[in-house]
Amino acid sequence: MDDVSGRTAKVWIKDEVEGEADPKHVVMQVYDPRKHALSAEVVVRTRRDVIAVADEYGVRLDQVRFLGDSAVTVEENSGPARS
Repeated sequence: MDDVSGRTAKVWIKDEVEGEADPKHVVMQVYDPRKHALSAEVVVRTRRDVIAVADEYGVRLDQVRFLGDSAVTVEENSGPARS
């Protein structure tokens, strides 16, 4: 991953995502240093999804901000961590 300084990402639970059958989803969006969206809202289900989006847009993982219960939901969907 190439770190693009100042980019951040926000992860939250959203009701009614267009094109998705379930009523609630965890979504992630990437922002530039001026807080302008660089990506669409992307549905993420697992840790791997979050890492893939962060990697694609050059966001360091410590710059990913989880709001509400989104982190818990992603962890529950990810299953047990591998050692």
